[in-house]
Amino acid sequence: MRKCFTMFGTCSTPFGNRSTRALSRKRPAMITSDPYVSVCLAGATVAQTRIISNSENPSWEEHFCVPVAHPVMKVEFHVKDNDVLGAELIGVVEISVEKIISGNTINDWFPIIGNHGNCLKPFPELHISVQFKPVENNPLYKNGVGVGPEYEGVPNTYFPLRKGGSVTLYQDAHVPNDMLPEILLDGGTVFQHRQCWEEICHAILEAQHLIYIIGWSVYHRVKLVREPTKPLPSGGELELGELLKYKSQEGVRVVMLIWDDKTSHDKFLLKTPNSYGPRQPWHDLHCKIEGPAAYDILINFEQRWKKAKKRDFKLKKVKNRHDDALIRLDRVSWILTPTSAHNGDDKARVCNEEDRENWHVQVFRSIDSGSVKGFPKGVQDAEAQVRMNYVYVYI
Repeated sequence: MRKCFTMFGTCSTPFGNRSTRALSRKRPAMITSDPYVSVCLAGATVAQTRIISNSENPSWEEHFCVPVAHPVMKVEFHVKDNDVLGAELIGVVEISVEKIISGNTINDWFPIIGNHGNCLKPFPELHISVQFKPVENNPLYKNGVGVGPEYEGVPNTYFPLRKGGSVTLYQDAHVPNDMLPEILLDGGTVFQHRQCWEEICHAILEAQHLIYIIGWSVYHRVKLVREPTKPLPSGGELELGELLKYKSQEGVRVVMLIWDDKTSHDKFLLKTPNSYGPRQPWHDLHCKIEGPAAYDILINFEQRWKKAKKRDFKLKKVKNRHDDALIRLDRVSWILTPTSAHNGDDKARVCNEEDRENWHVQVFRSIDSGSVKGFPKGVQDAEAQVRMNYVYVYI
């Protein structure tokens, strides 16, 4: 009897089921593999089935929709055996792009090839049904990405789509002048590169009410401004730690939160001491968000802060768990904040819809109850917290 692996149906032996029943009377069932399948594109796993324990002929019957936005030569299906110490590769099925790109449905059995390019015995096979659908046939893109008066953002998410915003993109924290390439935009204009850390320094110096900082590591002795491109106000020459103290002495609320939960950097419960933390992101992408979406980022910070303080209170066995570190912006009448009412974010907008620099921004996050206070207990509400989108920019 040949051993088969199938995604959309069971595999029958060419000799019928009689020999299998006769075999089972003579000896107990053997312990076999715990198979699952990973779908890979250019070395990246884009989909994965569940694990079926102790099965020679597993039937997953799972369906995936995988958006592809980069060139690939083939689609690989890695059949693996789950183990306590890690998965073991059983074999691979490869389907070339030339067969898929036509758009015709491929629905067939494929032999599982071993690590050395040889067919495995007793000749296992994987049943696959796959079809390529061009992006222009997807109704989600009928007006482009997120364009159109009826587009309301990705549904069933925690934060809504915010309009009337502004997004400034940065390459690297600090780059000397004329080092970055020239980027042409529509209309013959040229993208104006900005200095991330210098603008952060000016934002801190101009803050009047609050400064909230969150990250994996914060090095207090760093100087944000290396080569100023504009006049630097008093205090801008200070190191970051002294600069924050400088603003705190002015009456500005300064709150700092270092990520330390299982959904951030310590994925394997490895704690990183601040003195030996990860380097500052000198070669990275950064952005500045202004408008209603900035309020959503503030809400996310507050929820993470409250969760961290609650955990801190438990460790220190504090009975009176009152935390007044955060400012209640809803009580500050002159600070504009969006509301849940229809067009409730209009007063917080910084651009109108006719402005070419107007951005529609929706904030996503991938977290669980270990990260924020007030994480929803219902399954559908929890899914909204970690909802992913076909079209997004991950910054």
